[in-house]
Amino acid sequence: MKKLISLAIAAGLSACLFAELNLKNLVNPKYYDELISKGQVTVVHDDEKDAGTVLFPNDATKDIFVKNAIKKDPKGYSYFHECLFYKNKADLKKSGDVSLDEIGKIIRSVSKMQGMTYVDKNGKEKVLYDKAFMIASPDNTAPIADKNTGNADGQVSYSLQNDTKFGVCRYKINYYQTADTFYTMLNNLDDYKSLGVVGIPAQRLNFTVVAFDCGEGILVYLSADADCKKVPTIKTQVPESMGQRIGAIYNWFIKQF
Repeated sequence: MKKLISLAIAAGLSACLFAELNLKNLVNPKYYDELISKGQVTVVHDDEKDAGTVLFPNDATKDIFVKNAIKKDPKGYSYFHECLFYKNKADLKKSGDVSLDEIGKIIRSVSKMQGMTYVDKNGKEKVLYDKAFMIASPDNTAPIADKNTGNADGQVSYSLQNDTKFGVCRYKINYYQTADTFYTMLNNLDDYKSLGVVGIPAQRLNFTVVAFDCGEGILVYLSADADCKKVPTIKTQVPESMGQRIGAIYNWFIKQF
């Protein structure tokens, strides 16, 4: 019995060590200590035309991210906001038992994003999406049930979300899944407008959400990558709005467990 207990303890320590090493291998060494101490890291590339990611984890899915980066118009205004978060599974659920399938179901539950809130620059909580649901195709905007079960690798879905600031927007959503990674990319099929003025044209914005199962914890990468028009107030509105939306998506995700 003592031998069995010793083996169990050794196995547990080995699993913890593997999870820690896995996390350390994923994260850019420059930002690892900050991530561990604060639980999150943010890097903003403001009007850097050729900015590449510095936070996307060292994972096979990085090739997908790089391939789908929004190409920037030299005459426009580019904005790329990326964040990395780390959360212990025990802080998400008392049991600490969080599976990739559960993560995938949450991320694909678009209808549960309805009523999602964000905090504005004055510290006031506001609703971000007063409508949110999957649709069968860009041309058929009637709500359908969330397609959120089974392996998501290669899944393509569409959604309609009524953003209380920018209005109705349809998205094409691409999903990829490996043994320990769940990757989601939303691309806008409609213009982002403010007071009737187009700030971000259709297909010029990607929201990316990627969750990595690191054993005892979850590493989450979120970014907003945009090619914007140079219009009045855009350099104020976009940084403020994208930061709010990334924060809202992460907080919503965490609350679903």
